[in-house]
Amino acid sequence: IGAALGVLLLAPVMSNRHGRRACISAGGIVVVIGCIGCAFLHANNVLVYFFWRVVIGFGVGAMCFAVPIYNSEVSTPAMRGFTGAFYQTSVCIGQLLGSALLALSQEWHLALMWPAIAGGVVAMLVWTVPETPRWVMQKKGFDEGLAILKTLRSNDAHQEAKEMEQKLRE
Repeated sequence: IGAALGVLLLAPVMSNRHGRRACISAGGIVVVIGCIGCAFLHANNVLVYFFWRVVIGFGVGAMCFAVPIYNSEVSTPAMRGFTGAFYQTSVCIGQLLGSALLALSQEWHLALMWPAIAGGVVAMLVWTVPETPRWVMQKKGFDEGLAILKTLRSNDAHQEAKEMEQKLRE
């Protein structure tokens, strides 16, 4: 339920108004808050615990909405399929790693904080990469979008930027 709410309510608005990075970061912060609630603020009440699980799902949903968009908008056209597949593979590996860490953990409260660590790291590190050129072009114009695209490409990015601008108009 939480992931669906995150995808439907938070992610589209946040990602379109404030950018892909802001949506990813907000999702990570919501995951951290939800994990803290699950691990320590549940008041020994199953319904409160499930509320915090929904909060975690809300953040995960926002991130699962924005990360593939970010990947596709910064990838070269030839690499978009690979980055999409790599994202899906990373999600599966993360679930496997998380399950293994949970199974090996002796303290369940701390084990519930593993997703918070991952979400917190992503929420901070996403600000070290540029915003997507497509979003920048849509919000701030062609020249600013082209400038971002040039930082991501080793060759002339002007033609790709022109194609991006045309698709935005369509």
